[in-house]
Amino acid sequence: MIYPRIHPTLPFLHVRRRISLALLLAAVGSVGCHRLTDVSDPTAVLEKDVDNPDGAERLRNSVYYALNGNVGGVPAYITGFLTDEFRYELDPSNPTLYYEDLDRRRTEDAASLFDDYMYPQLQELWGLRTSVAIEKLRDYALPGAREAHVGEMYAIRAFIALRLGEQYCPGFPLHTVAHYKIVAYSGPLTTDQVFEKALAAFDTAATWAVDSARVLNFARVGRGRALLDLGRFTDAAAAVTSVPTDYVMQLDDSSTILSNWNPQESIADGEGGHGLNYVSAHDPRVQTVAAGTSAGGNTSYKFAQPRVQWFASGVEARLIEAEVALHANPNGNEWLAILNTLRTAGPDGSGGWLAGTGGVAGLAPLSDPGTPDARVDLVYRERAFWLFAMGSRIGDLRRLVRVYGRSVDSVFPSGSYWRGGAYGTGTSLPFSKVEMQRSPGITGCTTW
Repeated sequence: MIYPRIHPTLPFLHVRRRISLALLLAAVGSVGCHRLTDVSDPTAVLEKDVDNPDGAERLRNSVYYALNGNVGGVPAYITGFLTDEFRYELDPSNPTLYYEDLDRRRTEDAASLFDDYMYPQLQELWGLRTSVAIEKLRDYALPGAREAHVGEMYAIRAFIALRLGEQYCPGFPLHTVAHYKIVAYSGPLTTDQVFEKALAAFDTAATWAVDSARVLNFARVGRGRALLDLGRFTDAAAAVTSVPTDYVMQLDDSSTILSNWNPQESIADGEGGHGLNYVSAHDPRVQTVAAGTSAGGNTSYKFAQPRVQWFASGVEARLIEAEVALHANPNGNEWLAILNTLRTAGPDGSGGWLAGTGGVAGLAPLSDPGTPDARVDLVYRERAFWLFAMGSRIGDLRRLVRVYGRSVDSVFPSGSYWRGGAYGTGTSLPFSKVEMQRSPGITGCTTW
């Protein structure tokens, strides 16, 4: 089945509700498909078809389906091309220039890649899917599930805004959608404004899901991450303090998404002068194996075992606390103690790794590198290895520039590109050019 792509900023939202619902429900798969064939128009799913607990739950499932497809797997390594996580091993005889442009940080040249991929689907999740699901779950979710499921949808909505703010250049909108229609156009947003919208949605999620530890911890970790991106360090630590270290909200089937490896996509090792040594470090958190010779003539590296990906975790909560502790007391040792507790005890409290990764022994404790900048580097190195391939590295590098005031070329791969020429200046993904045609006041990226 080819699943429909719905862009929430298009006039599509103003068409009949039955068509909107049909496209949403198609993404759930074959559940209830007999309803689609019981009428002459195969798209005619009427509002009454989801005005019940089963219909509301199907809409909730459609949100998860779209979320998993646009956060894990391919989207994770696409953002990794722009950072130091992955390297695109170009086949000179059959180049995929979009990916090489990202790897070279020539993001302007890769813009058309995002006209119908990733960005539109993330906007769809923000504007349409979660909005419709929230409305129907409020009205029809079964007793005992209503608050948790509505909170869950708000948390996902917030997570999407967070990802958009961390990964995409500023200047895109986040419209307000209610009952299938845009009710308020946002205009172009700055990165901080996007994070503020994420924060507000996480707060709403926590209010709804106060009795659901799973959803509440998701909102707490996301809230802490948004506050960290805003430079509100003390608030970020307070947001995550009650999240258990062994908490994890995992992507569905994420353990197999990154198993089908193309040798043109290699885990990078010291890319662009500033990249971390993900391969040569032989760190058990990023277990790699040589995958053969790429079309570009280099040894390509892939994961030695399937990589588990998640939306939020207690590990990330502790990493947030470590960064805040370092910011609060650069000459203290609380930040280092937090990092070493993670390394020696492990996130499951037994010297192991999260379930499903094959098990990882405890890591040797770290030593204080002795200078303020080196301490920040160490915190961000630990974040990079714990959160490898989670799609968060691009946000971390951008935060080093935005919040810590570091130069772009001191944190992103820069200098001479390994295939010749030089790296570009891009630091974020470009959003869809279609947005400029459909949304009033949107003129494109305000900065790269």
